[in-house]
Amino acid sequence: MADSSLVVVGAVVCAAAAVFGWVAVKVQREHRQWCAGKARVDGVISRLAERRGQGLSEGASGMSTDPVYLSVAVVRFRAANGLEYEIDAPEAPRQIGTVVEVAYDPALPSGGRGVERTPKIGPSVVLLAVGAVLIAVGA
Repeated sequence: MADSSLVVVGAVVCAAAAVFGWVAVKVQREHRQWCAGKARVDGVISRLAERRGQGLSEGASGMSTDPVYLSVAVVRFRAANGLEYEIDAPEAPRQIGTVVEVAYDPALPSGGRGVERTPKIGPSVVLLAVGAVLIAVGA
């Protein structure tokens, strides 16, 4: 006997997985397109820095009241203008001294990005699997 509510919930979870997967692929594609037209140089992870993350609530000043801190790799690179810049590279390895390729706009080197990024499709895959199991159990 089929449990239609499980099938419906499974279908909704699979739809959510598809949306999250599409967004992850779209963000990755936009990043690649941005990097394609920029100057590239090798940078080095010079240090790890703690950055305050977005919390779930904020005080009257607009600052987060939740003590959320993230460890971020900081990449130092020398631009074509001869100056050194540092950028946060949250997806870079957390090992100081690691060489990371950086793409940057020569007009604004401080806005550089690490070239290598892993698409964040893991949550989509998990949701898709959960949805498929719910559909199978419900059917």
